[in-house]
Amino acid sequence: MLYYYSSSLWFTAMIPLAVLYSVTCNGLWRPPTKMPLTTSIPAKGLAIVTGANTGIGFEAARALAREYQVILACRSLEKGQAAVQAIVHEFPQARVRAMPLDLTKRESIRSFAQSFNQDSIAILINNAGRNTDPPSEHNNILFQTNFVGHFDLTQQLMPAFQANARLVQVSSVMHHFAPYEEQWTDPQFWKQVAGASPMRDRYSLSKLAAILFSVQLNRLYGHHLRSIALNPGAVNSEIWRDFPIWIRKLFAYIYLTPRQAAQTLVAAAVGEFTQQDKLYLQPYQQPWSGVPFPAWEMLGPFVGHVVTPPRLRHDYREAAEALWTAMEELLRGEEQKEVVEDDSSSSIDAGSEL
Repeated sequence: MLYYYSSSLWFTAMIPLAVLYSVTCNGLWRPPTKMPLTTSIPAKGLAIVTGANTGIGFEAARALAREYQVILACRSLEKGQAAVQAIVHEFPQARVRAMPLDLTKRESIRSFAQSFNQDSIAILINNAGRNTDPPSEHNNILFQTNFVGHFDLTQQLMPAFQANARLVQVSSVMHHFAPYEEQWTDPQFWKQVAGASPMRDRYSLSKLAAILFSVQLNRLYGHHLRSIALNPGAVNSEIWRDFPIWIRKLFAYIYLTPRQAAQTLVAAAVGEFTQQDKLYLQPYQQPWSGVPFPAWEMLGPFVGHVVTPPRLRHDYREAAEALWTAMEELLRGEEQKEVVEDDSSSSIDAGSEL
């Protein structure tokens, strides 16, 4: 079996098979909707969930709020505070609060990270993301939000993680279809993906990057923390509200609710797992063990979470190193640019005084 696919044609070909599998299995057999979890991280610690004002991020924050102090890191503070009120209304004793975090702005990431003390964070769930690039002068908000911002945030928060902290990277079944596979081990390629030049399938590349990031985190910091990547599954959310009603009814039958999908995030955050390196969770029952076939990871009978390896090339470690190197160089360049701009500004101010 091939260990990766790189074509949108493959994705389209998987859809009918995935729908048939899901409808058949969910119609004839409904497996348990919740898997038991064993908390391996001390309860009452601090958990951060990015993009937690809606969808699976909100549901994960809601679930964790019963045991943890939870920070809802949201681009819109107003929406974050509304989410906090919803959680507190359901769990009056919950210790939750919203904090502003714009993953496309380094100053926002830096300000957010500086709010936390050393050894204070037990869980970080890098969940925020988007699946389209809006028309803007930046031209690459998607990859910045989905990955670069989370890479920067994780690096900035490193001193604040407790021993055995859990870092969760939200990936997707779309990592199966990431293109340009012959270039994954080249740091210059990842700089190009993060840049403004036109490229196809940046979304699938961002979800592949989340897995490679998790691999490298475990290789570099596995003695101190644990990183887990996951696919939350296909989710029936408000994103489909403009679709015809018959399609929405089908989605309601075969797609997961945000609360179901969030179980995979919570499992990654607090579950006990022995596997190292390529640790990856997804929510569907698999017909056989081993690397999951894309159709079975797109849809299927929901079981909470299943531990499977992701679909990666044989040289995935080299790809993970290339991605890490590229992001470090990219952010270092941004820092140097900021220093030059600050120096220029200071020179102008001094000249004005003269």
